[in-house]
Amino acid sequence: MPKTFLQVTDSSFPALVEDGSMHAPVLVDVWAPHCAPCRALEPWLNTLQLSMPNLTIVKLNAEAEVALAQRWQIKQLPTLLLFVGGELQARAAGVITGKQLQEFMASVLMPTQINATDSLNAPALLAELEQLIVSEQFEALAQKIATLPDAVTRAPAFQLLIARVNARQFKPEPNDIHQHLAASIQNARRLAAGEDYCQAIEILLAIEATPDEREIIANALLPILDTMPDRRRAHQYRRLWLQR
Repeated sequence: MPKTFLQVTDSSFPALVEDGSMHAPVLVDVWAPHCAPCRALEPWLNTLQLSMPNLTIVKLNAEAEVALAQRWQIKQLPTLLLFVGGELQARAAGVITGKQLQEFMASVLMPTQINATDSLNAPALLAELEQLIVSEQFEALAQKIATLPDAVTRAPAFQLLIARVNARQFKPEPNDIHQHLAASIQNARRLAAGEDYCQAIEILLAIEATPDEREIIANALLPILDTMPDRRRAHQYRRLWLQR
């Protein structure tokens, strides 16, 4: 599970969730490391954060915080708890799609709370930024980014794109190539160790590699693919790598 969302504990829950929801909605994602549906929910949470930058999303590890999970009567994973005004307003348990997640949020929040970025279309925005990255229009990309709210640029999905931009823009001198590869591989392995598998793989795939460098990258990439819990996505990434 990516570590981009803040983890809450029994001691931090009152301030971060209950008190915090007095100022803006707080969505608690109750998960566990072994839970495959919890990992499947992650991309939808990333998209939701982009479309609702005023929303705070936090994680509650049900295995690590047993007493807290019992307090909120967690019986199924994942479970989403939506707090507004210091109180639990709604919950959703089990597998949930992106559309169902939007409907869940809309069941409680006013339209102005759901869309805090003037009808920002998160999937369309990501697609637009992705195209600018692929075509290496970095100046246009920077201009676009400058128009986005800070809360949007802090979203996990956006941070992943920034990592790809940094990897593509880096043009090392010949003597610096191996140093750059070593740094990228070290960073990718660190992310994978923290279960940020997608970001780790994206960093490696974004490197413009020579044939010799490709072998070095493969030695780092393939073990990450082999250990990635989401096997469907791992196979997709493997195909991307083989097509390069």
